[in-house]
Amino acid sequence: MARILDALHPAETRRIRESKERPTPIEAEIVATPIAAPADDDEGDVPFIEVGAATMKHGNLKLSRDAAPIPTILPLTRATPEREPQLVRPEIEAFPLFRISFQPLPFEREPIEPADRRFVRELVAYHHPDHPVSEQYRGLMGELESQLGTEPGKSLLFTAAHPAIGTTSVLLNLAISCARRDGARVAVVDANLARPAIAERLGIAPAPGLFEVLARTVPLTWAMQASGQPNLDALTSGKPVGQPNMDIWPLVIDQLKQRFDWVLVDAAEWGHPELSALSGTCAATYLVLGQSDLGNPELNDLLSDIPRHGGRLRGYILRTP
Repeated sequence: MARILDALHPAETRRIRESKERPTPIEAEIVATPIAAPADDDEGDVPFIEVGAATMKHGNLKLSRDAAPIPTILPLTRATPEREPQLVRPEIEAFPLFRISFQPLPFEREPIEPADRRFVRELVAYHHPDHPVSEQYRGLMGELESQLGTEPGKSLLFTAAHPAIGTTSVLLNLAISCARRDGARVAVVDANLARPAIAERLGIAPAPGLFEVLARTVPLTWAMQASGQPNLDALTSGKPVGQPNMDIWPLVIDQLKQRFDWVLVDAAEWGHPELSALSGTCAATYLVLGQSDLGNPELNDLLSDIPRHGGRLRGYILRTP
């Protein structure tokens, strides 16, 4: 082990020991100088550090380098090390600075009346659940379920051969029947961007809706509205601004299928440009027809055109007055 010794001249050491007076403390500039140490009989070759004085001053006294060093009591304290600069981690340094600010929502939900005051009278499954027509809708929903299976996340597209056939009424009555029958989570989507009708039939706000979601100005969660019928939510068409970005539609339908057991999409009559994108992502496509459509020669062309554009045509729903 190393020792720190005060190495003095032998004569000076004897003088200090013989003198009863303590040496007068002086201010000294101390320089630690390693020198060769004489052999120590007890310790052997033990390295040590001699504390000497190159030059010392006390008043007018000036000692040369050749003068014998005067012992000085050194404080047994360590010098405070300089604080190393804190390094910034590269990932923090590379993180861009940003500012935050509060912005109110671009829309406000107004309080709405109870569903029995808002739902139009054509929604027989809600207003008159014991009516024979309501029973027919429940039976139709059971047939669709037996055809498609019981797995959750089913998406159905409803279109028509021509406008004003009543597709929206059929879709909403089916959705209400499903939500009431077994408590399944049901979503209805108004994709009839030319003539939207779901917001009016349910008495809810028309926007934000599908247009805003496709434009990525509003998240899907904010655009969904509770209809007033338990387990039934609606995505209205929204406020039309330009052409809809149908490239986003597959992402929208995937999110809806993850959240709901049934997703019923209300589309325009077949032939609109967005129908191909809509039908290609749904598990089944159903035609809503009137009695007069059965004798129309164009029906055969329609039945072959839907599969040609990616639609999975599974049947038709006949609506009679």
